[in-house]
Amino acid sequence: MWRALVMACGWSTWGCTIYSSLDLNPDGAGGPGTNGGAGASTAGSGSSGAEPAGLAGSSSSGGASAGGNAGGASEAGAGGVPATVEPPQVVMSMATTNLLVEPNSSVELETQRCPANQVAIGFHASIDGPVDPILRSVQAICGELSITGSGPYQLTVEEVSTLGVRGFPSDVAQTVVCPKHQVVTGFAGRSGHAIDGIEIRCSGLEISGSAPEFSISVGLSSPAGSIGSTNTGGPFEAVECEPGQLAVGQLTRSIDYPRYIGSFGVPCASASLTLE
Repeated sequence: MWRALVMACGWSTWGCTIYSSLDLNPDGAGGPGTNGGAGASTAGSGSSGAEPAGLAGSSSSGGASAGGNAGGASEAGAGGVPATVEPPQVVMSMATTNLLVEPNSSVELETQRCPANQVAIGFHASIDGPVDPILRSVQAICGELSITGSGPYQLTVEEVSTLGVRGFPSDVAQTVVCPKHQVVTGFAGRSGHAIDGIEIRCSGLEISGSAPEFSISVGLSSPAGSIGSTNTGGPFEAVECEPGQLAVGQLTRSIDYPRYIGSFGVPCASASLTLE
C-alpha cells in the first residue's frame, strides 16, 4: 500500500487543503486497522474543515465526506465504534459439598440436583396438619440466574423448575421461598427421630470486578421462613454452604414408618462467571 501527500483543490474557491499520510488504495476503501474509507470529498464553500477520525476531512466546512468512517475498521471495532463486551455468564461447578442433618440414616440417601446452572431458591412441602405439623414431604424449587445491565452488572433469580417430591405428601401444603433475587445458602430447623421442620437461610449475590476478571460475592445469610414444625422436637444449629457456594438441590431420606423425612440437606456448588 502506498502512502503519499494528497492535495485537494476546489475550483470554485481556488483553495487547497493538504492531507498527509493517507493510505492509497486502488479500490478507494481503507483496509482493516486503517483510518481510510471509501467516499470522496464533497466540494463546498468556506475555510478548510477539520479532519474527522475515519477519513481525511472535507475540503471545506460546507462539504461533507460521503464515505464517513465506513470502509475502515479501527482497532476497537468496525467503523471506529468500540467493540462491545458481552455480559458474563454464570456457571455452577459440577462438584458439590453436602450439608446434611441426619436424625435417622436407616435408608438410602436420595440426591437430586437442579438443572445445569440453576440453584435452590425455596421448597414446597406438606405436613401432617395444624395440630401435628411434622414435615411429611419436601420438593426443592429451582431458579435460574440471569445477568442484567451493561456494566455494572446485576444478578437476578427467577423460578423456572422444581425437583421431584420426596417423602410422603399430605393434603396440607406449605411453601417457603427466598426473598426476590436471593438463593438458599443454608438451613436450620428442628428434629427428633425425624426432621420436624426446616428454616431456610438465604443470601443475596453481587458481581464485582471488570472484564475479564469478574467474580460473584455471596452476602451474609438470613432466615427466610420455615416449613414443618416450629415447636416439636429439638432445635439444631444452622448449617451453611462454604463461602462462595450456593445450594443446588435437595438431599433426603424418606422413612417408611413412621412416614416422615429421616434426613434432610442440600448439595452446595461454587458459582463463577465467564465471558462467552
